[in-house]
Amino acid sequence: MGQIVNKEFGSDFHLCLEEKWLLKKGNHFFNKKKTSFFLSGRSALFTLLKFGIKEHNWEKVFIPSYYCYEVNKYIEELPIEVITYPFNPFTKNQNESIDIVDKSTNVIVNPDYFGVKKRTVKGYVNAFIIEDLTHNLLSVINSKADYVFGSLRKELPLPVGGFLYSNIHNKIPKGKIKLEAKKIVFQKITAMYLKKQYLEGEISNKKECRDHYIASEDELELKLGEAKLPRVAQAILEELDIEKILNQKANNLKYAFKYLKTYNNVSINCSIKNKGFGLIFKFKTKERRDTFRQYLIKESVFPAILWPSQKTDLDIEVENTIVFVHIDYRYIEKDIKYITGKINTFFKNEKL
Repeated sequence: MGQIVNKEFGSDFHLCLEEKWLLKKGNHFFNKKKTSFFLSGRSALFTLLKFGIKEHNWEKVFIPSYYCYEVNKYIEELPIEVITYPFNPFTKNQNESIDIVDKSTNVIVNPDYFGVKKRTVKGYVNAFIIEDLTHNLLSVINSKADYVFGSLRKELPLPVGGFLYSNIHNKIPKGKIKLEAKKIVFQKITAMYLKKQYLEGEISNKKECRDHYIASEDELELKLGEAKLPRVAQAILEELDIEKILNQKANNLKYAFKYLKTYNNVSINCSIKNKGFGLIFKFKTKERRDTFRQYLIKESVFPAILWPSQKTDLDIEVENTIVFVHIDYRYIEKDIKYITGKINTFFKNEKL
């Protein structure tokens, strides 16, 4: 990548062309015999459920109440009952059993939230367990769940991508080629390339790349069923040194906790240090969270809200009081020191 002129932190990935993040040998992160690749994490789950209905006679799928509801919307047309069970990563008594009958027609979706909190699912012998490891790709190969799925583009610089994996079952369903999926990929690659040009000062119109990002995200809301990962995105995936990219983020998280101070009335990464998808801050009030978020944006640090449109009072409270800050592979220790320095300044100067 050329010299960065327009420095910013967070937001969408630019197109990764830096040689240090590309594989020099063919040591791929995913075991191709155990993995199928899809347009998105949603299409991976859709395909798995459709397969499970036919192969395992699944009748009910249990999804936690705090979740990305775009997933629920994507699978609603399948002939399976979708039931939510109350849970979010800030729930007290998290290891208490959930009221789901242990039978083979039931399947439980268990996300690894932010790479720091996952429901303890004990005592299930017959029910199928599906882990959503979108926020923790490094843990995929060690999963003991029946199936694992997730989005790839939350941790990796990919235009699109989802995966399905299993250490337990030999038969993994494949996706289907969809023309619409190819169109989405090329639009997203355009957005990523334009962002690269913007960061390097080759273009000054940031709005143009944002418009492409937004349009492609809107297209991803389309229900494309079992859409497989288009070939051009597969080629990008196979070039990335995934383990190196993920390890850089893990190192950055350690740097972040090295420089972050302790703050009153705010939880960081569910109070678990040196582990996670990024930096998750949970405040006592929405107002304080929003003030913090706006301050970061003014400092060219672009945080995210995970996830909008929650349904229950407890989950809405979480949605309204957390904010996510990226510390991924794009950054080095100097950058993390800048980000955490701005965060420390905010808490030092705010009026409590």
